[in-house]
Amino acid sequence: DLENYIIWTKVYVAFPDLVARFSKGWITSDEVLSELKALGMPPDRAEEMLQTKIVNPYRADRVAKERDLTKSEIIKGVKKDVISEGDGIDLLLDMGYDHDEADYIIKINVEAAGSPETLFEFKKLTNAYRRSQGLTFKEIPPEILTAEKTLLDLEHRRSEAISGKESQSVIDRLEVDRAEAAVKYRELLKLHGL
Repeated sequence: DLENYIIWTKVYVAFPDLVARFSKGWITSDEVLSELKALGMPPDRAEEMLQTKIVNPYRADRVAKERDLTKSEIIKGVKKDVISEGDGIDLLLDMGYDHDEADYIIKINVEAAGSPETLFEFKKLTNAYRRSQGLTFKEIPPEILTAEKTLLDLEHRRSEAISGKESQSVIDRLEVDRAEAAVKYRELLKLHGL
């Protein structure tokens, strides 16, 4: 029908201008709707076009930007101890992230700010990422992290004792403690299949 063809040609010509003006905030959605109706579009079709082709696509862009801003503010709050890690995760859940994603976001941005000190601390972070993406991962038990830190601490203290010219008895005691910690660490790795 020629009349419909004329209406849709007018809409086709006006559409880019309406989208540009709306996206820049120069006109409201009500004004877009009025202009579409003034071009001859039936009210129900004008409303559908407004929602599907104009408002929702641009609202999604704005919401994504606002979501990123809010996420960064939550991370800052957790880093500065204004809010707890648990509250930070809850706030991210409220924004639509699932629990694994929220947990990973907090871990990578807050806990890892000082960088992982040990191999298994790094693996714990990579596992949090894998979990957030729905990939397979192997949980790192807390006792392995503790044993690894203890072993590294004893190795560091032993090196300092040797370079600081500590007595041989102090060095020997640190050697024994380090050897025992190494055995415990290896046993835990074997026990957990790591």
